[in-house]
Amino acid sequence: MNQIIFKAGKKDYSFKDCLQFIACHKGLEMIYKEIQQSLVCEEYANDEGFECQKDTLHAEMVKFRCHYNLLTAEETEQWLSKRSLTTADLMNYLERQYWYQRFQTTIPQIMYEYSISEKDVISYLWPHLILSGILNEFIRHFSRRVASLLELHSETIPNDIIDQVKAQFVQKIKQKSDSIDQWLQANHMDINALGKIIELEAAYLHYCNGILTHESMVQCMEQQQLLLIKIEASIAQFQQKEIAEEAFLCITEDNEPFASVTQRSSKKVEKSVLMLKYLPDFIQQILISTAEESITKPIYYNKQFVIFNVIRKIMPDINDPEIKMIIQNELLNQQFKPLVNTHIRFTFHS
Repeated sequence: MNQIIFKAGKKDYSFKDCLQFIACHKGLEMIYKEIQQSLVCEEYANDEGFECQKDTLHAEMVKFRCHYNLLTAEETEQWLSKRSLTTADLMNYLERQYWYQRFQTTIPQIMYEYSISEKDVISYLWPHLILSGILNEFIRHFSRRVASLLELHSETIPNDIIDQVKAQFVQKIKQKSDSIDQWLQANHMDINALGKIIELEAAYLHYCNGILTHESMVQCMEQQQLLLIKIEASIAQFQQKEIAEEAFLCITEDNEPFASVTQRSSKKVEKSVLMLKYLPDFIQQILISTAEESITKPIYYNKQFVIFNVIRKIMPDINDPEIKMIIQNELLNQQFKPLVNTHIRFTFHS
């Protein structure tokens, strides 16, 4: 619990601080539940005489090392050591996750037969959050709030923002517990710790309000307008190139309706709204140059041949919730990267 996650200003922020942040935002219940269930599945597998094959664990180890670009066993050991973990911790985690996935459908029945204490669950929090990669995302959000508070320094945060944050936290707590005191006790916090989290959140919200103005969001949207175009299309999928080409000719030269041709020759047709931003470059270029109510030539994509029937192109609108979220994230990433680099000194990256 005392591992230092990062330093900011004159203060060290520990794993315990980060857990309190998680408790106040997303909550620790689902994380506790997954750890508890994985421990139960492991115990059940041992009791029933199941064995995890060495080849299976080796394959999972290779996936893990590839994900973190750890080329050798020595690099893996060093990576783990920096995070107060060992190779044994990693192997045990991978085996627990294997049993957790294998017995997923029977967990409700297994849980009746076993009891895992809260103390045991808490003892596995650090390796679980590190090795699953979950902690990194929480640290990113937590560090942004600390950086916001340090950047604002002596600036007064408006009372209405503080009241808004308090009301949000109280509402979350009441949804999970009968009283604030009971919730604090369950999450190993006191009222002062909750007050500090509220202060950080209010500073973050106030700082974000200065970034996410209507003018800045519209400007950011216009700068990447092309990639934010949505394409409404019917997409026909074909297993063979020859069949796709024949279908294309039937539509373009014989003037047969798209629906009729694809119904008899395509393995699947689906209607979708696709944002160019999330498509490969070559697909983007083809769809941008394809007029509305026109079809593309057969394209090899995702191990099959596809024909897009472009119905319409939807220009980006800042009032579109999906567009708004993309732009907000873009602006926050732009602003917080240098801010965090200025104020936060990470002791490690998970």
